[in-house]
Amino acid sequence: MSEISELRRMRGYIKAKLTRLRTRVTQTSDETSIELDKEQAEARLEKLEEVYKEFESIQKQLLEKSGELSDEDAFEEECFEERYFEVKSILRKFIRQKSVVDPAPSAILARQTDILDRVANVAGVTSMDSRVKLPTIKLPRFDGKIEEWKVFSDSFRSIIHDRAQLSNVEKFQYLVSAISGDAAKIIESIELTGQNYSTAWELLQNRYDDPRSLKKKHIECLFKMPVIAKESAKALRELIDYTSRHLRMLRILGLPTESWDDLVMHMMEDKFDTKTLRAWEEETKSSETVNLNDMLEFLKNRSLILERIESRAVTKTEKPLKSQEQHIKGSQTHSKSQSVSKSIANQKTSSLTASLNYGKCYLCDGPHFLYTCEKFLALTVDDRLKEVKRLKLCINCLKNDHFVRSCKMGHCKECTKKHNTLCHLPRVDNNLAKAGSQDDVNQLVTNVALNQSLHKVKRRRILMATAIMEATRRDGSRISIRVLLDSASEANFLTQAAYNKLGLKRNKAFEVVIGCKRS
Repeated sequence: MSEISELRRMRGYIKAKLTRLRTRVTQTSDETSIELDKEQAEARLEKLEEVYKEFESIQKQLLEKSGELSDEDAFEEECFEERYFEVKSILRKFIRQKSVVDPAPSAILARQTDILDRVANVAGVTSMDSRVKLPTIKLPRFDGKIEEWKVFSDSFRSIIHDRAQLSNVEKFQYLVSAISGDAAKIIESIELTGQNYSTAWELLQNRYDDPRSLKKKHIECLFKMPVIAKESAKALRELIDYTSRHLRMLRILGLPTESWDDLVMHMMEDKFDTKTLRAWEEETKSSETVNLNDMLEFLKNRSLILERIESRAVTKTEKPLKSQEQHIKGSQTHSKSQSVSKSIANQKTSSLTASLNYGKCYLCDGPHFLYTCEKFLALTVDDRLKEVKRLKLCINCLKNDHFVRSCKMGHCKECTKKHNTLCHLPRVDNNLAKAGSQDDVNQLVTNVALNQSLHKVKRRRILMATAIMEATRRDGSRISIRVLLDSASEANFLTQAAYNKLGLKRNKAFEVVIGCKRS
């Protein structure tokens, strides 16, 4: 059992002493009960002071162990003091009444005490009235994550568990509505009655109020800090809040986190992006010693700077987009043709323009153009054409702000037609359908492709012959690929593009490759 748990157990024993004193004193104030004599009342008053000193000692030790009193500990102190002053006032009043003194001053003191009690009661009612006017406190939630139990437990105790005016049935209903997931499964078989509330609460405490498991979980969370993939104000704030939250909980659990600065700083630096790490090194290059507070302060200031820069960048990008939309609308308005078909085309162009996405891949949303996308390049020509049609792109330049008939980009490098080279389908002679066997088909394709390549040799002055061959992919389908015919080569080489198309499996191998002049 941890020291804090032991101190709280001792505090409960001291509270029981006060409860017994209070019970005896309140019975004495009842006319139907046997009253105490003066000596017994004075003895109980001395005992009351001893109990109060013991309670203060326990609270002081809790404060030293945890650094600050939790909401639960503060609430316990408030309740104890209220009962202490109540019992003390009753005993002192009783002793005054039993003392052999002038009755007139005694009566005056009694009346003054009654007046003070009434004023205190009025102040208490006023305080309760002011609390009613405050906004409703939201009930805490708990889904079974052990690192969140401490926060939930303290909040639920303050709001529900320690409220004397609530019945156990009401507390049980609040508890059931506040938990979910694995935590709810622990008490789902318990009947919802007032007698079972304490049993349900103890089951949850036994399961989650384990300081050792809590420490282990929060330390594990520190080793799983979020990585800053790209410098941004949001990512920096998330890292600050994440680290501070778990360190604070570990400090409450009694671990000496003040001496962990170097370790935590190293862990945080490992999660920085390149720009943030460079800025941090420049910030601390002239400092001999830095601590965790310095790093957190640096990250806070940097997040504020990035937030201002990002807000300005958004403002600047909105203006060019508006001007481009106005330019497109103006060009559509001054169109030479006024026919119905042209009007429909303009409407389609406007709808495409509205969905512009500059500097972003239309297929995978990555920060690159479609014609450099690895996912797009890995597709077959047929699949590329299908994706272009599905995304409603121009088949010539692979953009979405116009149609192919209005595209001003170049033509296909293979056939000079108006489509992108990546979407070029090689032409195959119709005689393929009349071939008698698969070998005939392959031979015919080879001859046709070779003739076409030889025809292009003369035009492009290519010294090496090429051919279009059919190759079988890993999944069994067949695609067309271009091969370079080099009769002097003793090895076969495959380009990365062909490897991606065929979907082959890569294996490591060690080979000796000899080039020109034995190089």
